[in-house]
Amino acid sequence: RMVNDFSTFAQMPRPIFEVINMNKIIKGSVSMTKLANKNFTITSNLSKAKTIRLNADPNLINQALNNLIKNSINAINEKKMEKNTIKGKIHIELSIKNNFCLLIVKDNGTGLPEDKEHLTEPYISRSTKGSGLGLAVVKKIMEDHKGYLELENNSISKGANVSLLFPLDNN
Repeated sequence: RMVNDFSTFAQMPRPIFEVINMNKIIKGSVSMTKLANKNFTITSNLSKAKTIRLNADPNLINQALNNLIKNSINAINEKKMEKNTIKGKIHIELSIKNNFCLLIVKDNGTGLPEDKEHLTEPYISRSTKGSGLGLAVVKKIMEDHKGYLELENNSISKGANVSLLFPLDNN
């Protein structure tokens, strides 16, 4: 599996840019996640968010978002094993901040380690089920879009906040 995962990572496709509706891509991903994960509460601010159009590759953006959601689900499941009482929660926010499209995935999972900068390197994973390529792929996608990936712990939910910042001025 790791050989296949590495091969996929090494052969990441070049982005094919087009003007996309970020709200629509996120809504689709949230709907699919809700269907597959009935025991989680998955919310977003999309009903209130302004429609954001972005010059990006829709398939790669969808892959990045799905990797982040998968990481959240894994972190919540690991925390559930420690404390059986938590209800898994994922919240996705979309907004514009300082000429960037800001996409944040928040969860109430295990949170991030202090040396979180290493999590974007290939084969670094805290999850027993992870290949260690999820955040490396997201980082590569963000670099291809001239954007940024930010990792931080959420002091309120004790989980993680992962932010993707896409520049708006490349439209």
